[in-house]
Amino acid sequence: MSFVETYLFMSLTGSVMIVAIMFIRPLLKRWKTFGILQLLWIAACVMLLTPLRIPSPINIYNVFVGFHLYGAPSQANLQGSTLLPAYVLTTWQTGVLVALIYAAVSALFLHRRFKDAIPRADLNALIGKKNRVFISSHTSGPLTYGVFRPRIILPMSISGMDEDALEFMLLHELQHIRSKDALINVLWIFALCLHWFNPFVWLGWVYLRRDMEAKCDAKVLKHIGAECRAGYAQALLNMVPVKQMVLPLSFGSSSAACRIKGILSYHPAKRRNVIASFAVMLCCLILFTSAPTISMTAESVMVTRVISVSTYPGDFVIHFSSAEHAHTSTYIRIGTFFSSIEGEIDYEN
Repeated sequence: MSFVETYLFMSLTGSVMIVAIMFIRPLLKRWKTFGILQLLWIAACVMLLTPLRIPSPINIYNVFVGFHLYGAPSQANLQGSTLLPAYVLTTWQTGVLVALIYAAVSALFLHRRFKDAIPRADLNALIGKKNRVFISSHTSGPLTYGVFRPRIILPMSISGMDEDALEFMLLHELQHIRSKDALINVLWIFALCLHWFNPFVWLGWVYLRRDMEAKCDAKVLKHIGAECRAGYAQALLNMVPVKQMVLPLSFGSSSAACRIKGILSYHPAKRRNVIASFAVMLCCLILFTSAPTISMTAESVMVTRVISVSTYPGDFVIHFSSAEHAHTSTYIRIGTFFSSIEGEIDYEN
């Protein structure tokens, strides 16, 4: 496949995976299995960033790709080339460059904004971590940022906060660090930069961040007990920033209304729901993340003469004749991502 075909393949299959997750997301949320939901979001991100797929006969794409026994493939198809106008590629490259610059500027903005944050030794001792908790006058709500050395930034207003609410806040932000949410978020932002034109990728990123917050809330409630739901929700409501900043590389108190609704309806995940969610995840991964294949057996195809073997970037094409149809020949295209029987022609006429 050409670069354009590979890129479009990644964008298309990644979008299909995102749509599939959106369909099963309400079910997994009702079952409170946010960890499994996040694994699916990670799988979608990997599909957007890499073209590697595991071939499998059990695949949703086999409905559309597989045995194509109509018409011999044209030379353009065999070479796997997709010709697009130059201005389309230029527009895409410009969009990627602008998105990458915006992400880099956001990272620099965060670093400069909080580089003078004041460490709080007492709060670090409270969570058992060194140099993790800081306070700053540049934020009105708690947030976490940083991949390799993540920091929890709290507002100056914590001085008048009761101890339980402060503990809830720290526990939530600490869950982001333990789950490596910052790394996952950065990978998704890189996918956004590459697929900036794809609305499904943007939609997936928005819901990924919401599900991350819900997952951390669920872990905190599991730790402190479901009976503390009201207190935890009140602490969150008190800490909702008056003015939200658009900081894609950080985690803050976003989607407060949805989070409070989820907190008040929290209940521990039942074992049967966890098992069912795991089964749903496996089915989704098998159906949507593997590559379509073809299967050929000695009984179905008996090659008597290989007419030609051609190689192109990303494709390997065999042109052969079979014993059953001595006057015809068949093209088999074995691509990097797709394999199929593409045509049958009469080579003696």
